[in-house]
Amino acid sequence: MAGIGIFFILARPALLPEDIRYIGLTPAKIDLLGPAFQTWLARVFTVLGGFAIASGVLAVGLAATSFRARSNIALFAAAAGGFSSIRLMSAVNMMIDSDFK
Repeated sequence: MAGIGIFFILARPALLPEDIRYIGLTPAKIDLLGPAFQTWLARVFTVLGGFAIASGVLAVGLAATSFRARSNIALFAAAAGGFSSIRLMSAVNMMIDSDFK
């Protein structure tokens, strides 16, 4: 999770090819929106990357502490967190016909 966050912050372009296909605009029309659009979108992904890093750190913290104590709350938290993040991301990737599905 933290690795995905680092990728989002350092390497993910503001718009992937499937993003451009999904929104139905040509790259030239996107450029007409102004350079601030892609800068803003890159910042959105930086924030998302920060949340992913935080989730990874929290997962390691749960694994190192509460899971060792066999806490049911830790199991529920890990399952709910994993389901809500990975399942939602997968569903959206299918909806936008992502190249990464």
